[in-house]
Amino acid sequence: MAKVAAAPKLKVERKDLEDEIGIVQGLMPGSKNEWFVSLALDKLEIDYQFQVPLYGGRGVRGGQVVDFVCYIPRATPVFVQGEYWHDIKSENEDILKQAAAEQRYGVRPILLMGEETDSKDRAYKTVVEKIK
Repeated sequence: MAKVAAAPKLKVERKDLEDEIGIVQGLMPGSKNEWFVSLALDKLEIDYQFQVPLYGGRGVRGGQVVDFVCYIPRATPVFVQGEYWHDIKSENEDILKQAAAEQRYGVRPILLMGEETDSKDRAYKTVVEKIK
């Protein structure tokens, strides 16, 4: 009888759960930072909406999308300022967007910086300090 070749060994890679991004209110977050903030908000049982269009959203010139609107208890815009999308080149645009959100909601937006939200633990701590 002919010898059957052994099956090749499969290399299994364990992915750290920190690398996994899930769905937030039916939408895929644009960054891990947004994902970590959503986890913190959920854990703290803070009511929020994710990716809220303002003045027509991305499809209208001058429109935008607010990362989170948290109800604490008043509707408050929250921007996650990750380094990938928010740098010195986008600073003026970010300031205008934040001013538009402040005008719409009547309250100063909360800014969560990239380094404050780049892990689950840091995002949780920052949400407790700035939002809760």
